[in-house]
Amino acid sequence: MTLILGISLITSLLTVVMMWQLARKRKSGLYVSLIAQPFWAYFNFLSEAWGFYILTVVMTFIALRGIVKWRDEVSDDKLDDEAVGTLMWVRERLEAVLEQTENVQYVNLARSKFLAWVVKIDDTLDR
Repeated sequence: MTLILGISLITSLLTVVMMWQLARKRKSGLYVSLIAQPFWAYFNFLSEAWGFYILTVVMTFIALRGIVKWRDEVSDDKLDDEAVGTLMWVRERLEAVLEQTENVQYVNLARSKFLAWVVKIDDTLDR
């Protein structure tokens, strides 16, 4: 029981950090929340703190909504350029690796699906 309460306290502190970051409108708070919330929910469930458990579930959905909203609001050219640059770097490295395994059948299937996924992301970034 001491371990459960200790971990619950730690994840509660992470939640406080998340709330502080959200108050300052920083996206890192959303990611801290997504890391902390499942642990906090689980240990509150184990310790039968039902009010905190329900609050944790609600806060998790708020964090998810915040991440989706943040991604919709971000239209900064610098961030877009960095994302495109990173995507192109990953694509080049992936293509170099896949060229070495071109005639292996199961790799070809994975390659075609992954490249289709990369093209889909690339098209999304171009919008």
